[in-house]
Amino acid sequence: PQLLLFQWVHPDDADRVHQEFEQFKKSGSENCKIFYRLVTRTTQVFQVKTSITNALNNSDIGAYIFITTNITLQSKAEE
Repeated sequence: PQLLLFQWVHPDDADRVHQEFEQFKKSGSENCKIFYRLVTRTTQVFQVKTSITNALNNSDIGAYIFITTNITLQSKAEE
């Protein structure tokens, strides 16, 4: 099943984002960042960065932690 977070990934970025997340899971790393475009229900497109922390071994959490940040303005400023 697709993670809810990734249902809003821009179609052109979806395969890459899925592959990066799968590689992260297999790597055993504790953290990773994935950059992609997000499409809202109103079809607005945002540049985002999702920081992922592997907390599967933490008995209080037992899951991945996702923090997504809108970096659209930062990306435009850098261009």
